[in-house]
Amino acid sequence: MDTNRILILGGGFGGLEAAVRLREALPESAEVTLIDRSDSFVIGSRNIDVLAGQETPAGVRHSYRPLRERGVHVVQDAILEIDPHSSRVRTERATWSYDYLLVGLGAELAPEATPGFAERGHHFYNPEAAGRLHDKLRTLESGTLVLSIFGAPYRCPPAPFEGVVAIDSVLRELGTRDQIDIVVTVPGSAPLPFSPETSELVQNQLSKRNIEIQTDRQIAGLRPAQTPANDAGDSRTVVEFADGSQMEADLFAGVPLHRPPQVVRDSPLGNGAWAEVDRHTLATSFDNVFAAGDCAAIGDGNVTVPKAGVFAEESARVASEHIAARIQGQEATAEFRGEGACYFQLPSGEVAALRASFFGGPTPQVRLEGPSQALRAEKKEFIAERVERWFGGAGATQ
Repeated sequence: MDTNRILILGGGFGGLEAAVRLREALPESAEVTLIDRSDSFVIGSRNIDVLAGQETPAGVRHSYRPLRERGVHVVQDAILEIDPHSSRVRTERATWSYDYLLVGLGAELAPEATPGFAERGHHFYNPEAAGRLHDKLRTLESGTLVLSIFGAPYRCPPAPFEGVVAIDSVLRELGTRDQIDIVVTVPGSAPLPFSPETSELVQNQLSKRNIEIQTDRQIAGLRPAQTPANDAGDSRTVVEFADGSQMEADLFAGVPLHRPPQVVRDSPLGNGAWAEVDRHTLATSFDNVFAAGDCAAIGDGNVTVPKAGVFAEESARVASEHIAARIQGQEATAEFRGEGACYFQLPSGEVAALRASFFGGPTPQVRLEGPSQALRAEKKEFIAERVERWFGGAGATQ
């Protein structure tokens, strides 16, 4: 068999699943290369552990080194250009040619897209940012903390509510919670508009913790307040909404707007937007190029799959089977169904699961299961299985 060069862009859920599956499925003569600007991977839910003070940023990162031992060529580099017409990818240090390309670059955070947020706000969508927000909580002694969702789509729909529960728990441990009001604002009519029963669970859980939630609140921007600085030397922040109303916050946290990676937007795959793919196979309009996970718009015109690791993994699994089948001269039967679960950990330690099947039947199905201790064990197993599969069980930072 001739050498086949498979290039995978991005080392998230999708890229890791593709790299391992293709390496297992293809002979040694096939070159499987994964390129990512980072040297390590973080399971998104572990950011909440950092926010809660239960882990350090370094403690939740998994090095890509074990992949090399399994025959995957791992390259740490920044991707600058995707040219599917010439089957080339340009990075800061090299130009790569490929026979097959799988793009799994995820969604790009855009804090600068909301005026004032980069200067005055915090988030917890990577370990370092989560660690900084945790440190800031330790200096907040009184006042108002506001957490806002700026808009959809964003990674892992339950994550903001897990985050505010973690914030509440930290403040209770510090003994300052009674002196701090917490307000959550969402842009839609409910916390999770696609699942009324999960929205009800979220609202009940926040109410039990004395956390106010405001719906239909679209953030317009942040600016410094005119009020005097607090004891730490920080001025309050004015949170401005699209309807002209505003509130003041002593600490502001938000879910930044998510957008397609610049390199996808600038390429023929995205044409200024998310990569367009065939919903069944994840193939793009270019015969040898696939896109999986958050960087792609996976849907059927009526339903678009949320941005979440479990769907990135499934889409990469389907795309990988199609790539391997083509190389081996076989017919692929795998089809993306949009099936998986997102977990929501509650203050009690119990976990609820939001189970979805977007294309597994005649209509999309989303149902809430739990909360229960059994689902807590299931979530723990979900993480452990992926660490074992992708990194051979190597612990974080290894």
